Amino acid sequence: MDILVRANISEDPRNRLSEEELLAEMRTVIAAGHLTTGNSLCFILYELARHPDVQERVHAEVSSMLSAVSARGDAEYTMGDLDGMHYILAVLKEALRLHPVVFGPFLYSTIDDVLPLSKPIRTTDGKLLSELPISAGQNVHISISGITGKNTLGQQLFILIGSRLKDIWGPDAHEFRPTRFLDGSVAVKNNFGVFAGLGNFASGGVSCLGWRFAIIEMQTFLVEIMRQFELSLPPADQPEKGMQLPLMVATLP
Repeated sequence: MDILVRANISEDPRNRLSEEELLAEMRTVIAAGHLTTGNSLCFILYELARHPDVQERVHAEVSSMLSAVSARGDAEYTMGDLDGMHYILAVLKEALRLHPVVFGPFLYSTIDDVLPLSKPIRTTDGKLLSELPISAGQNVHISISGITGKNTLGQQLFILIGSRLKDIWGPDAHEFRPTRFLDGSVAVKNNFGVFAGLGNFASGGVSCLGWRFAIIEMQTFLVEIMRQFELSLPPADQPEKGMQLPLMVATLP
């Protein structure tokens, strides 16, 4: 934010942001660039603590990558090294699928339109619909998680994208299984979103501009944490300590 404020102190008024624009950019930096990525990373670490077998495989992949970097004489790993760690990327995708920190965007229709459905639905009066009419002025709520929700034809329209829908992700859609992104057992039947068929970064004209940077951030944090630490859950009889992520952290031998 300091950089943003300093950059706005320009001798040329044409290059300056208005106060309203500056505040809007700050909200974006704070909310979109910090909280969502940080909260997503918390859920990734939580799932690693819950699944020691997954964490062990992540440790092995990080160790292998760092050894390869050292063997070629480099001091730092590159983006190519990060993207080459396919299992960690699958872990990241699976955690985002199960725990979308933004549960769904709210959209506002400016024109009358028709929304085709992936499969027909039956209304309360028994009609079978394969598409939904959307009226100008109607609010549309897109549920990314797809856990609960309903379709209505009133002023509010709820649409399930479904990061937990079994007909998209398989019968174990509610389970944490990163290999679903590696073994081809699930063919994602939707092209929604900009990343892995997920809606975490929205889609189309309202998609997150910084989605790629957010993925790189999480990849890098995971490497730096997993190269040094081992995560586990606290004992079941340990009392909760308020709003804290229940993790125990130990340094690797």
